[in-house]
Amino acid sequence: MDSKHIEHLLEKYWACETSLEEEIEIKNFFNQEEIPEHLQQHAPLFKYLKEESTNPTLDEAFDQEILQALEPNKAGKQVKMETWYEPYLKVAAVLVVILVASFALTRFLNQQEEQALLADTYENPEDAFEETKKALLLISKNIGKGRAQTQKIANFHQAEQKIKNNNNEL
Repeated sequence: MDSKHIEHLLEKYWACETSLEEEIEIKNFFNQEEIPEHLQQHAPLFKYLKEESTNPTLDEAFDQEILQALEPNKAGKQVKMETWYEPYLKVAAVLVVILVASFALTRFLNQQEEQALLADTYENPEDAFEETKKALLLISKNIGKGRAQTQKIANFHQAEQKIKNNNNEL
C-alpha cells in the first residue's frame, strides 16, 4: 500500500471523517509485517483496535439475564424497616428548624435595633458639633479630676519609698 494514501487516511481518521471501509483499510495496513518507519508510532493503536474487533462480545441473552436479575420482584411484599430512633429523628428535625428560625429572628431584630441606634439624631450638623464639643469637654474635665487623684497616689508612693529607704539605712 502507498504510505501517502495511508497518511491521507490517517489525517481523515484523526479528523473523524473516515468511512468504515477506510478504517478497515487503515487497520489492515498497520497489521502488516512491514510498516514504514515514520508510521510506526501509530501501529500499536491500530493493532489493538484490530484485536478488540475480533474478540467475541456479549450477546443479547446476557443482557436479558442481567435485566431480569435487576428487575424488582413484583410478587413480593415491600417491607418498610422502621427503626426505634425514627420518631426521635423527627423531633430532632423539628427542634433544629425551631432553633434556626429563632436564631434568624433574633439576628433580624438585633439588626433593626442597631439601625435605630445608628440613625442621625440631629438635623443640623452645627447642632451635632456643639453637642459633641460639650461631651468632649465633660470628658476632659473628668480626666483632669482623675489626674489630681493620681497625683495624690504618686505623692503617697514617694513617701512610702522614703520610709523604706530610711529603714534600709538603719
